[in-house]
Amino acid sequence: MNTMREFLNAVVSANISDEITEFATKEITKIDEKNLKKKNSKTPTQKQNEELKAKIYNEMEIDKTYTASELAKIYGVSTQKISALMRQMTTIEIIDNYKTDKGKVKGYKKVEVDKAEDITNEVEEN
Repeated sequence: MNTMREFLNAVVSANISDEITEFATKEITKIDEKNLKKKNSKTPTQKQNEELKAKIYNEMEIDKTYTASELAKIYGVSTQKISALMRQMTTIEIIDNYKTDKGKVKGYKKVEVDKAEDITNEVEEN
């Protein structure tokens, strides 16, 4: 047995006594509640990322295409972080092979809300 849950399930299965079984069942319930609370809450980093995504989206112009390095300079974070955040946003269109003076890179473009729903549906279907 590797986890407390496995141990408590074994205790319940063994049915040693009503009192012990009741105690183990209550402890399993506590574990479930703790796990649910942990699952539904966000870490401070996740909260910061959500705020940054909202800020980036609100400040992007609709018809302009941005590269990760441009956005990284504007917001003071790494290009890798910007790329990851952009992939998470359904309201951003990712343009492969966007031409810049450095060659072809991925570009990011703000999408109007009704078009964003179409893009989200396409992603869910694939």
